[in-house]
Amino acid sequence: MLKQIRRLFSKLNTTKIFIKNEEYNAVKLDYTSYACGRCDETKFPIFLYHGMMTTKESWSSVVARIAELTNRRIFNLSLRNHGKSTYTTIDGSHISLMALDLKHFMNERRVDKGILLGHSLGGRAMMELAFSNPEMVENLVVVDIGFNVPVKPLNSLYQLCKFLIEFAKKLPPTMCLNEAQKQLRTSLEQQIKDAVVIDVVTGILCKNEGKFEYSFNAEILYESLWKGRVHHLNVNDPFERQCLFVYGNAGFVVEDDFIAIKTVFPKAKFYYMNAGHYLMIEQPDHFSSIVSQFINDSQ
Repeated sequence: MLKQIRRLFSKLNTTKIFIKNEEYNAVKLDYTSYACGRCDETKFPIFLYHGMMTTKESWSSVVARIAELTNRRIFNLSLRNHGKSTYTTIDGSHISLMALDLKHFMNERRVDKGILLGHSLGGRAMMELAFSNPEMVENLVVVDIGFNVPVKPLNSLYQLCKFLIEFAKKLPPTMCLNEAQKQLRTSLEQQIKDAVVIDVVTGILCKNEGKFEYSFNAEILYESLWKGRVHHLNVNDPFERQCLFVYGNAGFVVEDDFIAIKTVFPKAKFYYMNAGHYLMIEQPDHFSSIVSQFINDSQ
């Protein structure tokens, strides 16, 4: 059976990228720690990773509620090349490094094990850590991304990133941020139907010392997408602990991927929400309830 699984891994994971621990250079991750008044510090904490282009702020509508419902401390982190976390060159954009960042973050705080909750790109980084260091992962929650990267949404993300880079270059430095965001919103409305996505993407445009940019390392992550640095997960053995895949209707997870997911995550459960890619923003109460129930039931 294990040989069959490994053969399937080789088909699913044709390009493997390995980053040795001794080659890893730690980066500083921006984070917020949150605990409710009834927090039980003896319980394993929850670690949050957001998706590509956003920051830790994408969890702001659910972090307090999940902390309250689970009575656990939450560490909400911005990925490298996002928000106020360290920006790197293209060589620092591997998803393996994003997993090692979290491992380093946990080790620094002497946290032996945690519950990992990741959205999109952050979910893939969490999966990577679950494969490489399963002893550090109590349970895993992956939001709107699967084991495989679907071609259509990936291409849309690639095109969006390219558009954003060109859009920022065309903005005159004398324009105010509000006007620039209005123009960005108008342009996005001609390309994207999802109002929540439009809100999220409009909000990542910022102005720094007279220059328009985004709250992520746009050009490096665009190149990373093109070179496949965030696509491939390194798998040696299945992750045997409980995990939940919450997905919506944006096409990032399709039922055809369930077999692949169950192969590498044999105890995986699936929960569908009638929402777009940013489920936690679109339906925060529903999302918080589902995720918290899974965490509490898995104790």
